[in-house]
Amino acid sequence: MTGSTCAQAAAPEPALDAGGSLEEIIVSARRREENAQDVPISMTAYSGAQLEQLGVEDLADVAHFSPNMQFDATAAVSGSSVASTIFIRGIGQTDFTLNSDPGVGVYIDGVYLARSIGSLLDLIDVETVEVLRGPQGTLFGKNTIGGALNITSQRPAEELGGYLEVQGGNFDRRNIKARLDAPLSSTLRTSLSVASLQEDGYQKRLLQPESDDLGNIDRVVARGRAIWTPGNAFEADIIADYSRGREQSVPQSVLVIEPNTGGPPFLPVAAGLAGTFNTTIRPQFAGQFTGSDLLDGRFITDDPRASYYGGISRSDFDIFGVSATLSWDLGAVTVKSISAYREIDSQFARDSLSSPFVVADTFDDYDQEQWSQELQLAGDFGARGNYVAGVFYLSETGTNSNLVDTSLGALGSGGSVDNESVAVFAQTNLNFTQHLAATLGARYTDEDKGFSPGFRGGSQQFVTSPDGLALQPPLPPVVPLILDGDYQTSSSKTDVTASLQLKIVEDLLTYVSYSTGFKSGGFSQRIGPGPGIPAPSFRPEEVAVVELGVKWLGFEDRVRLNAAVFQTDYDDVQITPLFEGIGPVTRNAGEARIRGAELEFAFRPSHAFDATGGLGWLDTEYRSLTPESQVNQNLDGTPVLTLDSELAKSPHWSANLALAGHWPIGSGTLTTSVDWSYTSELFNDVLDSPELRRPDLSLYGAALSFVTADERWAFTARGVNLSDEEYIIAGNAERYAGNIGYTQGTYARPREWWLSVRRTF
Repeated sequence: MTGSTCAQAAAPEPALDAGGSLEEIIVSARRREENAQDVPISMTAYSGAQLEQLGVEDLADVAHFSPNMQFDATAAVSGSSVASTIFIRGIGQTDFTLNSDPGVGVYIDGVYLARSIGSLLDLIDVETVEVLRGPQGTLFGKNTIGGALNITSQRPAEELGGYLEVQGGNFDRRNIKARLDAPLSSTLRTSLSVASLQEDGYQKRLLQPESDDLGNIDRVVARGRAIWTPGNAFEADIIADYSRGREQSVPQSVLVIEPNTGGPPFLPVAAGLAGTFNTTIRPQFAGQFTGSDLLDGRFITDDPRASYYGGISRSDFDIFGVSATLSWDLGAVTVKSISAYREIDSQFARDSLSSPFVVADTFDDYDQEQWSQELQLAGDFGARGNYVAGVFYLSETGTNSNLVDTSLGALGSGGSVDNESVAVFAQTNLNFTQHLAATLGARYTDEDKGFSPGFRGGSQQFVTSPDGLALQPPLPPVVPLILDGDYQTSSSKTDVTASLQLKIVEDLLTYVSYSTGFKSGGFSQRIGPGPGIPAPSFRPEEVAVVELGVKWLGFEDRVRLNAAVFQTDYDDVQITPLFEGIGPVTRNAGEARIRGAELEFAFRPSHAFDATGGLGWLDTEYRSLTPESQVNQNLDGTPVLTLDSELAKSPHWSANLALAGHWPIGSGTLTTSVDWSYTSELFNDVLDSPELRRPDLSLYGAALSFVTADERWAFTARGVNLSDEEYIIAGNAERYAGNIGYTQGTYARPREWWLSVRRTF
């Protein structure tokens, strides 16, 4: 279900060996291949085959199978269909701008993806996906504060081969996927994977029935790889990927219209201006509505599958990346160099009030480039342990213009960034005895952030005078909201990790760990009190995590049980959006504490049956709040954010269960599976807006597949969200004092089913 956020939750199917026991899951979370049961961190690992069996086709769907993780495929106030919003253990980010670093890092083949735009990957040739919980950075890449997703793609095969897969289903799904493995010599192997993904949208535009529905999928994905191994000591691994999408905006449903907020008179009814601003009617609807019409509750449909969306609909993106990983085995030490370049070109828009009126239509022109270089040294101390040390460098530039078209004129914000991150890191694993070991790691990071508002981006020209205030009459096409200038901030910090592991018996590992992490500060690029305001800044946020875990494999390797409990002290919490005027900004909220636990299991009593599942628990609370975080007021004058507020995207409970049966039939194997997921109540925004509250939610999925004995043919039927649940995955509330006066939400995809045929050669 590519591009969807409602694939059904279940723990990954356990891998099986010929004897029916659970097979080892090999991961690279510690920069070396290890059995996942020997890694002293809370993590969930999936193979590509497991993801295929569960119908997972993009990265967002992985979250449904991972306790204490939320992953939505869009961000509030964006309209983009590839703006990832990822939270692990209550830590993440809800904004997509170039000035908002992700709280959860995404890595593909060792390369860090610096932006949330473009990190929603279509999984077409994945070898493994690892969900790492807690701060990361003493082993590899960029410092990440909440966790990381570590994706490894399939290596080219040593023999000529590949596959072709065709999918068809409701919403006119038309997916074609193909892969070719082509070894060119004994030392050079290549592969190419391509996919065309097409699916109709799921929200009709009542005012424009001839237009495409919102929420469609229309993209092409390609990945090429070449591995050259001229000898046993050296390997060169070159990867290039490209994604192109030309899609409609994600669905936008109006949930509340509140004209009495005292905000700017963008609504005809807000200040008794009905009939005054005839230009508030979109030209294409001039014959259906007049300036005397009011924007009121009749434009709230109460139907997630239909809206009065009248503005421009657009979610276009072109994403390209290339990397070169060079490895030298020098005997005593292994040297690895990871060089990468990535770029994003995206344009997206949304009609925030889904109506025939021009109230607050948003447009984004988004361009980003990043260069990264990582150098790692890895070695062993014989039986006494091993180590990894390295340096990391990231250079990022980009422009993001934010245009808001209102009934009174156009408002412009945004700008360009010039960011740099430099780090050195090291981690060692020490074996004291056969049963007792320790891990020690440290990372020093120095980051510089540069932000320059007032630029020419795309077709939107930003205009500022030297003082940033005086605007040339008549009203120019775009009124700048942020004072022109070059804003700079720097952050540096040393983070540590330490753990003690006790292997009581061969298959029972216990550990206790302590780790810290941070995310640097920056600047908000959207602001709305008036023109000429300096860019608001926010400070770095920091975490310290204590974790206690246990991993057990027993009953002749037929039962696997992993559990962890933790506490996170979270300082200077960065939250977005708070609203100063009409502009969403990032501010430091104060201090918070997060407690939680994860439990995951896999059970294989026989060849014919297996069960997997997971359970997550979170308890989040603010311990103190800053005055700047309480700028938003209810209509009665009380602060919106209080010590009783919940952290966004942090349900108290999450659970999943999958059951599968395998039956030999004729010349093949028939597999039947059912899965269920549950999340308790959560809030989709940092202000705990009641309209964006998601109640307790259960989702169900099922699949039936047949694979021939020679594994050349595979036939699959799958259904997701079988009970057709309607639930919100993102939204924006500006119904508080001084705001525009509305709440808008995006609903997840409805029930879907599809059939697929795969031919392997």
